Amino acid sequence: MNPKPFTLFSLVIFLFPLAISFIWKFYALSAVLIFVLIISYLYHSSENKNLEKLDVAGAWLLMFTNTILIVVGRFTFPYFYLAVLSAIIALYFYFTQNKSKYAHGWWHVLSSLVTLFALLTYQTT
Repeated sequence: MNPKPFTLFSLVIFLFPLAISFIWKFYALSAVLIFVLIISYLYHSSENKNLEKLDVAGAWLLMFTNTILIVVGRFTFPYFYLAVLSAIIALYFYFTQNKSKYAHGWWHVLSSLVTLFALLTYQTT
């Protein structure tokens, strides 16, 4: 089975934190998520190597933004712990991409959960 459709579909999960960030007027996070979604979709649908660096930069930018949300949110229970757990599992899938053809899609799904929990950590303070 071709893992590409799952990798592309896994980006849909990012629409949940994107919608919440718009509703709660966190427009900086909304902009980061829109950037990540567009670049990641373009990269994974075409595998254009020129977009790979932008895709990686978007991932780092999102991780940085999530960290800021968690710190400013004062590591609020239980969302901080859920974000950390999701991040650990996401990193597992990231580092096992060569062993499993679906790992990168799961990296997307878990990364979107990190973003969702980081957002909830900040909002519940």
